[in-house]
Amino acid sequence: TTRLLFTQELKQQIDAYNQKMLVDRERIQQISQQYLHNDEISEDDFNWLKTTAEYYQLVPKQRNDQAFFNALLKRVDVIPSSLIISLAIANGGWIHQSSTKRLNFLCVSPCPSNINAEQRLQHFFFIINTHSRYNNFREQRDQLRSKQQAITGKQLVDSLLSSPTYSPQRTVIKKLVSTRQWQKMDTL
Repeated sequence: TTRLLFTQELKQQIDAYNQKMLVDRERIQQISQQYLHNDEISEDDFNWLKTTAEYYQLVPKQRNDQAFFNALLKRVDVIPSSLIISLAIANGGWIHQSSTKRLNFLCVSPCPSNINAEQRLQHFFFIINTHSRYNNFREQRDQLRSKQQAITGKQLVDSLLSSPTYSPQRTVIKKLVSTRQWQKMDTL
């Protein structure tokens, strides 16, 4: 069906972006281990770290600033596939023919005009991972990580839905994320 194809296509896009987040997290952790122990880091690592921090709206501080790395890791992280796909279904994204229109639900703040579907997904990750409205979501996700628990839509749905953006679809999204089939989506 159209809905199944949409779900599979969107999951592939989300998984690819989440994989990038995991690779970036690993690089941040490696750089922090080196940098916090007063070892020199390469110019490439320094420039990448600076660019990444600026993208996520953080300013690098002095060399031994663990708080900076912790803040960056809170922002450079995955968003469960089941959660994003539930938002898409609840917003009727799967009924549109145009891939860009199918992802209009990702515009949780004004989306830049003339961006394609992949850029909308990137914008969604950026807003969720940087905007103050989603601090609770990032804190909850960080707590799951610190307890070495899986990052799933079921565990994070309430913290994301605490934003007024999702009030109308709250019940549908919670129901979808709670199903066993949708929980399987969150494994990378």
